[in-house]
Amino acid sequence: MFTPPSHSILSQTEHWRVHHNLHSRVEGYLMIGALDPEGYDFDQLSSESLSEMGLVIKNCVSAIKRVYKPKHVFVSRYGVVPGNLVHFHVIPVYDWMDQRIEDDPRYSFVAELTEETDGLKYDAADYLYYIWRELTERADQSGLVPVDVGTVVKELSLSL
Repeated sequence: MFTPPSHSILSQTEHWRVHHNLHSRVEGYLMIGALDPEGYDFDQLSSESLSEMGLVIKNCVSAIKRVYKPKHVFVSRYGVVPGNLVHFHVIPVYDWMDQRIEDDPRYSFVAELTEETDGLKYDAADYLYYIWRELTERADQSGLVPVDVGTVVKELSLSL
């Protein structure tokens, strides 16, 4: 089971731990991970864990919205690789991301795939793909300064 460094942890409940993604250049990009050592898929989580999950997600999304005021917050489940416990990525989407996507020639195809809807120039899949690949997986090449995880943890912990 992955245990994040203590300086990145915002909160922990009986069944879930919340920490800031250490690799991302996106302020407020949180991870919510199951603590059940057998929780590799939803059907392996206890009823209590599943009941608590919704409230933990809600609190994370609300805190990010209050503190950082993104235009949207996406919650995505990753962790389908064998050995990874159920976990979620809670990812804020900021206005500045649209311009980054548009300015990156490798993503020129994205504009052709979707239409602006409800104030979002791209859909969730477009944002998640870009944020994960360019601002997390290749964060060191993004040109963005690293997130001050300590400050983010302090700011968001006060809102959880």
